[in-house]
Amino acid sequence: EKSSLMKRLKKEDSQIYQLCQGDSIIVNDIVYKSLGAFQQLFQTKNGCYSVLTIIVDIRDVIEKKIDYTLCFGESVTINGVSYDKSGVYYNNLPSITSCDTIVEIRINVLPKIQSLDTFNLCQRSNVIVNGITYKLPGDYSQILTSSLGCDSLLMIHIFDQKYTILMDQNLFEINLGDTVTVNLEISPPLNKYNLNWDPNLLCDSCLTNTFVPLKDESYKIILTDKFGCKTEDTISIIVDKRRSFVIANVLYMDSKNGNDVIKYLARNDVKSIEYIKIFDRWGNLVFDKTDLTIGLVSLPWNMEFNGQLLNPGIFTVIAKINYIDEKTEFHKGTITICN
Repeated sequence: EKSSLMKRLKKEDSQIYQLCQGDSIIVNDIVYKSLGAFQQLFQTKNGCYSVLTIIVDIRDVIEKKIDYTLCFGESVTINGVSYDKSGVYYNNLPSITSCDTIVEIRINVLPKIQSLDTFNLCQRSNVIVNGITYKLPGDYSQILTSSLGCDSLLMIHIFDQKYTILMDQNLFEINLGDTVTVNLEISPPLNKYNLNWDPNLLCDSCLTNTFVPLKDESYKIILTDKFGCKTEDTISIIVDKRRSFVIANVLYMDSKNGNDVIKYLARNDVKSIEYIKIFDRWGNLVFDKTDLTIGLVSLPWNMEFNGQLLNPGIFTVIAKINYIDEKTEFHKGTITICN
């Protein structure tokens, strides 16, 4: 039977179809959409058979990638579609002679470039920005081109502001050893600035400074804002260097009078008291005290020498005093002992 069939097979034809992915072809009511070779068998009127071979070829998808970098506000149109935002997009480009092309479109929109520069005219007659001179306060703008070719907007704010250094007083008259506290304010208030005291103090950039001047001094205060504008003021300090150390010059043997102790006063100008010595008129050392404290001090003394009560009279007192300005003085005086 097989041999008989082969004898009656008179004709064999073939058809070739090229399809794009996703497409199909219908041949004699049969749908083909995959790659391969297929056969259809037909019987003619005279009883012979013919074979139709169908060859289906699937073409690869054509893919294309396009990158665009846009300035802010720009757009690009591809195949009738406009793009103006960053992202990844896909588009089919139809073709008459071949399969459609799938295009991957990558859009990068650069951010809007806008900046602000602020300048203080202060003592200057003008400000120069990118070669353009500005002489009056106000708001200005410049359109610049960046290295990427996009326009950028530079806003320029120019003002004329002078700052004032406020303080409680500019002149301080003090005694040696006194503490001076200076409180400064900036008007109008300023957030960013440099402050310098000349001569320098412990806190050279502080609005408040507390210190002990040792001599007459004038301090220049220099305020510089972030634009380089300077404001200056001066503080003068006058130091009275009269020494504060004093010692009582009368003692009473009778304690009921309350003057049976050696009293002295040493204020803040005194750094240390090395000793207080008392001599009688014959040069005998009848009292000797060292490393004494600062302040208003009472030193007990029984007014005896070699176990004997001293006779009333006038005695010589010598004290060695070191002051905070590195001066050393010998205080010399008399103490009268009374009954």
